[in-house]
Order: sequence, then C-alpha cells, then structure tokens
Amino acid sequence: MAAARQSRVMRQIAMAQPDDLEREPENRPAGLSEQELLSRVTSPRARCASPGVDPDDWFPASTRWRSARAEAARALALCAQCAVRAECLELSLRQWDTVGRDGVWGGLLAMERAAVRGRWLAGASVTSLYPAS
Repeated sequence: MAAARQSRVMRQIAMAQPDDLEREPENRPAGLSEQELLSRVTSPRARCASPGVDPDDWFPASTRWRSARAEAARALALCAQCAVRAECLELSLRQWDTVGRDGVWGGLLAMERAAVRGRWLAGASVTSLYPAS
C-alpha cells in the first residue's frame, strides 16, 4: 500500500515538472558561449525554425512601435512559446553591432531591445528585460 502511494506521488511530481527537463535557470543564457547560444537558437527547439515560417515576419518595416508589433504579430506569437527565447535575446544583444540590431529576436522588436540594452550592458539578466505580463 505504501509503495503504491509513493509511486502515485512520484508520478504526480513528475507530471508537475516542465516537459523540458533540460530547462536552464532564468539567468543561464549569460553563461553560455556565443557558439552555444547560436546552436540553441538554430536548433529544432527554436520555434522560428519551424517549416512555413515567413522570414519577412521577423522584420517589420514600420518605425512606429504599435505598427511594428502588428506587422510582426506572427513572429512575436512564435517567440512567446519558444523554448530558447532567452538565449535568442542574449545572442542578439551580444551581436548588436552586426546582426543583432535588426528584426525580432527573443520576442522583442529592435526598438524594444534598444530600449533595454543599457540594462543588459549593466549586467541585468535577459529574462529580467521582458515586460511584465
């Protein structure tokens, strides 16, 4: 009887855990090398790597925040569910002077990343840069 109860409790604990048991702590992306970040961001775990994703969705043309968010709505929806969103944002901020300045990265528009970049440079974790839901 006790063994059956223990087994049931263990199943409940396992079910309460996230599906991705390799999930990194919230501030972990900062400890990864650029190669490790790139590997994660280009892996099948990245939602943007899904077939049928239009590359234009990641580069809104508007310079007005509200319009740019509307243009990038499909990309932002994918980012919101992405397992490597924080790694993507970290990589974009590290690569700011090359490819990281443009488009949607880590669920943030270029203008949003520009606005939080100073906090990141001061040592803030990328996960602390996301607006409160």
